[in-house]
Amino acid sequence: MVYALGVLLVFQLGGEVLGRLLGLPVPGPVLGMVGLVVAFVMVPGLGARVPANGAGPVGASVVAFCSCGCGCGGANWCLGCAWWGAFGRAGHFDCAGHCCRGADLCGGCAADGAPHESLGRGTDVMGLPVSNPAMIWSYLSQGPLLWLTATLVAYGVGMALFQATGRRPWANPVALAVAVLAPVLWLSETPYQIYFEGAQFVHFMLGPATVALAVPLWGNLALIRPVVLPIAAALIVGALTAMLGALGVAWALGAPPDVLAALAPKSATAPVAIGIAERLGGAPTLAAVLVLCTGITGAIIATPLMNALGLRDWRARGFALGVAAHGIGTARAFQVNETAGAFAGLGMGLNAVLTAILAPILLALFV
Repeated sequence: MVYALGVLLVFQLGGEVLGRLLGLPVPGPVLGMVGLVVAFVMVPGLGARVPANGAGPVGASVVAFCSCGCGCGGANWCLGCAWWGAFGRAGHFDCAGHCCRGADLCGGCAADGAPHESLGRGTDVMGLPVSNPAMIWSYLSQGPLLWLTATLVAYGVGMALFQATGRRPWANPVALAVAVLAPVLWLSETPYQIYFEGAQFVHFMLGPATVALAVPLWGNLALIRPVVLPIAAALIVGALTAMLGALGVAWALGAPPDVLAALAPKSATAPVAIGIAERLGGAPTLAAVLVLCTGITGAIIATPLMNALGLRDWRARGFALGVAAHGIGTARAFQVNETAGAFAGLGMGLNAVLTAILAPILLALFV
């Protein structure tokens, strides 16, 4: 396992370096995924030393999206955001009161809100140490352990409910995890920065998980070669439909330019979409929420829709889901069929590249 993780991190690092040196509009993990596929082909035996299926890496990517979704969808809303345009306000994460938002809550804070040095211990009238629940909460909420644990527990609850329903598409574990954790963040008034300091580990794992999609792609190269032209056509049509459809509807409803900029990359994977939104002048937090909503919606409706349309080719089903619903859709594809998951990973990576190129051009048509 250590060797496999090392390989993934090396190729992710190489992709990041290559992308920045050449100024490519492609995220480093996607370049790392392509590089790893090439390495599998050129270096005999390398593939045998990396996990031979996508279940683990994609599971990590789902947890990573869970952390992103719970943070952006929960922590931002808990600060009193309205949906329409409020995500982009300057200074939105500058929530003061890292200790307790006031001395009256923790009972041990100084007047300026500085945390008490005892970190959860006070003294009674006799000078003996006593536990103070509010101070303990203040201490735990500032460390990474609480929110990392909360994220993993929330996803575990979501996955348990998903399994209990017979793996129904509507019981999406990411959506359920957000529904579990977002109220906790809202009720505790936890700022996004505080939450993310704890959950950033699983968020970081999204990069290696993307690189790891090279494993099922390599295993399905024989299925990919004969359909290169259909893949190219589907990619162009899918990317244009995702961007033009969203931009056209939002523009017709009078959405401001910053919202349009956040909408354009909604079907790309989260790191790409956030980077594109920032470059186009959109709110990155709104882009992250839209990416999450797009992925969850696609993962929920894809299987019933494709069954109703009579689509039986796992390659087509997976590729369509990866293009439309990025990482969450790819995770759903792997839950259904490994070949579908491999093609979903291919669609996700290719759409990230094409969206980075086309989004500025298409946005210029509406602003």
